[in-house]
Amino acid sequence: MEKESLILSGAVIAIGKMQSGVSKKTGNPWSSQEIVIKPPTGKYAKPAAFRVYKPEKDLTEEYNLKDFIEVKFEVASREYKEKWYTNLDAWAIKKLSDSKEEINFDSDKQEPTNNPPPTAGEDNDSLPF
Repeated sequence: MEKESLILSGAVIAIGKMQSGVSKKTGNPWSSQEIVIKPPTGKYAKPAAFRVYKPEKDLTEEYNLKDFIEVKFEVASREYKEKWYTNLDAWAIKKLSDSKEEINFDSDKQEPTNNPPPTAGEDNDSLPF
């Protein structure tokens, strides 16, 4: 059975340093690295940071800034001291194009409006969520 996944594509805007250590609970070694992408279009497109656990090699050897990639990921939340934390855990990354290709990030940029937010009790079906 194939893993259900969420998929997001965008240009690489940051790659974190490889982190590693030893689990205090199990004594097993672990490693992870973060990669941040920005989708090129969409009214609410924002950068997203993904955590890659046990990468086969340093992500900077595979990807460059501005490379266009597709990330398959799952959302994972956990509680710690009565606060919840959410991670985007990448389990597959595929390069769609190299950084040499031009990507337009401003195609959906909109001018800010001076419309006030809806007040309590006011129906507003146009909210983005």
